[in-house]
Amino acid sequence: MIIRDLSCGYPRARVIEGLSLPPLPPGSITTILGPNAAGKTSLLKAIAGQIETEGRIMLGDEDLTRLTAAARSGRVGYMPQTAIGRIGLTVLDCVMTALARTGDAPLDQRAMQVLDRFGVADLANRPMRVLSGGQRQAVSLAVAVARNPVILLLDEPTSALDLARRHLILGHIRALADEGHIVLLVLHDLAFAAQWSDRIAVLGRGRLEAFGTPEDVLTPEILRRVWRIDARVERCSRGSLQIITDGAML
Repeated sequence: MIIRDLSCGYPRARVIEGLSLPPLPPGSITTILGPNAAGKTSLLKAIAGQIETEGRIMLGDEDLTRLTAAARSGRVGYMPQTAIGRIGLTVLDCVMTALARTGDAPLDQRAMQVLDRFGVADLANRPMRVLSGGQRQAVSLAVAVARNPVILLLDEPTSALDLARRHLILGHIRALADEGHIVLLVLHDLAFAAQWSDRIAVLGRGRLEAFGTPEDVLTPEILRRVWRIDARVERCSRGSLQIITDGAML
């Protein structure tokens, strides 16, 4: 996927202006980082076709901005920041709704396979309204993946999870990338971003501030410029990066 000169926003405010990203290859995880109001969620919504967009979003020879909503949804799976699901629907209903246009049959069997992959098959007949925040996150990820899209857009997929479940979900996301999906996700936890990302895009006020590997991007200079924090970056004994500010790790 290649993004060129992307601008997007809302009727009264332009959030992103002229953003371009280097090619995002299949099999990769790119994490979008940045302070609040940097345009992270708006970028995912633009790729998903949720908001008005100018510019080009290329997937191979196709410009996603020129596709119908139905065609784009077959190529892009979107997990919003707020967990999906009409409150009256069951978990199984939500996944079957996502599968309805695929032609897969029987739908309930395919839906159960997707739920089982993410460890929530036992919740299939429960209404969405009774689920915990973490359970809703897992179901939302299952819905995004259900149609086997090329691109996965995941907005804070671990926000409602404890530490163990964060690692579990990020492990699932890594496996999806290894299967050939293009994964673009928003995280606020810099340490998790450093550990799980192949590339990181740092946004600030709707513009690209930095792009590259975690080692390239998570530097004291960029942390100071974008987040306005003084920090040092160290590599721990296991090889992952640690960001330390005022004696505390981020």
